Amino acid sequence: METNPEQNSRDFRQECKRIVRDIRTKLNPSRLFSWRWSQPGFEGSLEWLLSHPRRIHRGEYLSDTPGKEVWRVKLPDSLGGHSIIYKYYDLKQKPLNERIGWSAAYHEALNFEALKSIGIPVSEVLACGERRHFPFLQEAFIISVCILDSFDGSSLAPTGNLSDHKELRHAFCLKCLEQIALAHRHGCFHSAFRAHKILCDEHSSPDDLKLTWIDVANCQIPSPIPMKHAIPQDLVHMFVDLRLDADEIHKLCEHYLLFNPNCGYDANTLWDAMTHLKR
Repeated sequence: METNPEQNSRDFRQECKRIVRDIRTKLNPSRLFSWRWSQPGFEGSLEWLLSHPRRIHRGEYLSDTPGKEVWRVKLPDSLGGHSIIYKYYDLKQKPLNERIGWSAAYHEALNFEALKSIGIPVSEVLACGERRHFPFLQEAFIISVCILDSFDGSSLAPTGNLSDHKELRHAFCLKCLEQIALAHRHGCFHSAFRAHKILCDEHSSPDDLKLTWIDVANCQIPSPIPMKHAIPQDLVHMFVDLRLDADEIHKLCEHYLLFNPNCGYDANTLWDAMTHLKR
């Protein structure tokens, strides 16, 4: 989706609210009953995955977060042989008051679809669902495309294996700021905008960088806090992750403001707002 930085931010936010409403209608979730959704054509693969949990556990285990499992799984050749990311949430031990609302799996599916609709490159959602026992959540899942031949942004940090690639790191920062500026203009507060949550195609060059956002369950669309407070919180995470110096940050702030010029900041006041957060 092409956007004009001079377009009224209120128009962007209204557009994003409409997008979120449309996505909720498409997913058709329920707070009372179990439900599931899948992309057209993925129904057979979803049935196979849910019917063969042991095959899922033969995949590569990617996360050890309590109550959450993340697996990289290769589908059978009869189902295309594609690699997918399967996130499973066991919610049965959570307090009852935390099991009445929506699951992180649902939030992430909604956010992926909303971000994609406004022009942010994200991992494609293939399926999601929740199992409930009136109305309490028991389990939830989300399945997305596995992005192969990529590295995450933390590789460009001083301790990363690509720390010497300064030109690539600079290009990565510029592209990330352009994309988060677009999200901010639509009233999106990422709240966890970290370098390791942005994948970069390993075949990309600094002049043609291909990024993909992953792990967006914590995004809040629309933001529950004023964007004036959300913007520095998002930016400071990325800058701290990559250990950028003050001169780099000032220049990157100026670049961000080219794509979100009416956010109420200039480069100096944005720096001040981020510095205040780190005290």
